[in-house]
Amino acid sequence: MIIKIKKDIDYVPDWDNNKKEDKPITFRLRYLTTGEYDDTLKVVKGMVEHDLRLLFKTAVISIENLETELGTKKTKIKTTDELLEVPGLSSLYYNVVNKIKTMNTEASFSEEEQVKN
Repeated sequence: MIIKIKKDIDYVPDWDNNKKEDKPITFRLRYLTTGEYDDTLKVVKGMVEHDLRLLFKTAVISIENLETELGTKKTKIKTTDELLEVPGLSSLYYNVVNKIKTMNTEASFSEEEQVKN
């Protein structure tokens, strides 16, 4: 069987009415390999958890249409490091991290994309 696998997706978070914007914030997210996904797991107090920062930094390819204004200074946020340094964007960050977690634990293909050989 041949399975067509998606490499990445454009994700428009449903965050703070983002989807209603003319130019919504968009994250290009890539599917992680099994090894990469496994590398984001760590044991904390006997529980297996994700290293969320590593998951975020590994899966986000790019960020588009995100601009912040602090006082009179406007800044375009293009990278994960830049987003992680901006106060007040935690809920956006967690929204994207949750998408990364679910997209990598669900199949990255649909049944209609499977081609039987």
